[in-house]
Parts: sequence; structure tokens; C-alpha cells
Amino acid sequence: MEVKGKVVAVEIDVQVPKKDGTTYPGTILRYIDSNNKSADQSWHENAFKYNKSMLATLKQLKTGDVITIVKEKKGEFWNVSEIKM
Repeated sequence: MEVKGKVVAVEIDVQVPKKDGTTYPGTILRYIDSNNKSADQSWHENAFKYNKSMLATLKQLKTGDVITIVKEKKGEFWNVSEIKM
């Protein structure tokens, strides 16, 4: 699945909120999707341990950049496999 959007913000090394009110250390990509709705994609800090290129891409993103987020279904979750600029 591919999700197209425009970057609003990239927050690296922040506390990412969970639905139960707790947080975890990670990264948040905030964007406006193709339906003009605000959306977030977040990762636990360990997600980049073996995928340093994804973190490098996130660090390059700037507000207003147009991106395509490529997601792959694994079990019940959609995992981001790539971010295209």
C-alpha cells in the first residue's frame, strides 16, 4: 500500500504517546494525507537499529516535502518499508 502526503513535521528522539496514556521513545512523522487529513506515523527508537537508511531519510525531510509512504502488511500491522521523496 502507498500513502501520499505532505510533511508537516518530523520529531526525532521524542516521547511518542500511546492510546493508554503512556509513552515510548521514538520518532513521529506528521503529514497531511491525500484526503487533506492530518496523519501521523510513529516508530519506536529500536525500529531504526537495523534500518538506518529510514532514519536518514526522515532526517532529510522538511516541512512541505511531498512524500510517498510504502507500507507492507505483516500480521495485523502495516509496517513502513520505505519513504520516497
